[in-house]
Amino acid sequence: MTVMELNDDGSFTGSFQDSDMGVRGEGYPKGTVYKSDFPGSFPSRSS
Repeated sequence: MTVMELNDDGSFTGSFQDSDMGVRGEGYPKGTVYKSDFPGSFPSRSS
C-alpha cells in the first residue's frame, strides 16, 4: 500500500508498505516486510 499527502506548494510526504509472508528463507522464518517513508516535491509549473 502506498499513501501520499500532497501539499498546495507541490511538496509531498508518503509511505509504502508491502509484505511477502509466504516467502521464507534462512534468516527470514516469518517472511519479509518492505517499508519506506519518503518526502519529495514536484517542480512548479511556469505560465
